[in-house]
Amino acid sequence: MTKRRLLAVMPDPYARYEQAGGVLSASRAIFGERLAEVFEIRIVDTTMRSFPVARLPEKVAAGSRRVAWTVRHSAVFRPDVAVVYCSDGASFYEKSSLLLIAKAAGARAFLSPRSGRAEAWLRESAAARRWLAFVAERIDGLLVQSPSWRDFYAGVGVPPAKLFVLPNPVDTALWAPVAAGRAACPGGMGAPGGSSRGAAIAGERPFRFLFAATAIATKGLRELVAAAELLRERPGPAFEVAIAGDGAVAAELRARRDAGRLPPEIVLLGWVTGDALAEAFARADALVLPTYYEGLPNVVLEAMACALPVIATPVGAIPDVVADGETGLLVPMKAEAPLADAMDRLRRDPAAAAEMGRRGRARVEARFDKAAIVERFIEILSTP
Repeated sequence: MTKRRLLAVMPDPYARYEQAGGVLSASRAIFGERLAEVFEIRIVDTTMRSFPVARLPEKVAAGSRRVAWTVRHSAVFRPDVAVVYCSDGASFYEKSSLLLIAKAAGARAFLSPRSGRAEAWLRESAAARRWLAFVAERIDGLLVQSPSWRDFYAGVGVPPAKLFVLPNPVDTALWAPVAAGRAACPGGMGAPGGSSRGAAIAGERPFRFLFAATAIATKGLRELVAAAELLRERPGPAFEVAIAGDGAVAAELRARRDAGRLPPEIVLLGWVTGDALAEAFARADALVLPTYYEGLPNVVLEAMACALPVIATPVGAIPDVVADGETGLLVPMKAEAPLADAMDRLRRDPAAAAEMGRRGRARVEARFDKAAIVERFIEILSTP
């Protein structure tokens, strides 16, 4: 059978990058052997490093290369279908323009907006909404990450018939050994009170919270540190917060640590990937992501696949994934005290936290497993 030709403008899923952002992680999950069985694939690589942020001349040079390669592939490769991943702002204008080039060459064209900042950007910018309407009229569809994102894009003028929900996939089989090996943190206290600050019974270990994301302010990392400082002043079981990631706030925290001003409960792991990330998930008892905005964070899906409960803010598609009180806890954005309360609740009842994690594992297996989402992706691209 002759394969159909697919042009993808996205971070190259086949390349080796240490700092894998959300779009790259999602593309790696989809662009594998199964997709290659169906499509002959060409990639226009849009990868830019997360930290330190690329400067303008580097961005302009990379953008020029992307235009050249899109024009070349559209003219020579002649794709049957094109998929373009984009963020908000300049990324949206550039990447959607590249998609229109492929569409003009005869490809069926799909845009996949991934940024959690798109909601505020589109609500505030009439020019952005007009451009979105212009693009949506001419392409074949938008691939959005959740039902809530589908409703949002419909609300800003995209025809509902052109909106396809395609969540980020997670390889639940990959994380199954971590989930299977998980044991609830021993201890806990039930009702508040009854122990000295940060005390742990002999032989028990601290309840471990994990933050795994780019270590920048908009991920809520400063609020997490402040919540940890509040929590250490309360009576209760011992805990620690492991920060896996790098960025501007991580640099601030390293300076505090070196000056002896970082609470001992906060552990800086740096950027972790591969086996080191799996170990961080295995050692944790809960994931914490008090972020300001998100599309659909892969780390939440991966943590739930590892049977971890999740404490997060109800932004982007997170409420479509984390069921409050069932698979984790949702807390207000930029609110240190409620975040500390949620952390306190889990450290005092590790058995309940472990049960949330088990329910989270079942949820991602049912709704976000890689195999089913790849087949849905193929179906969308293959249907005339």
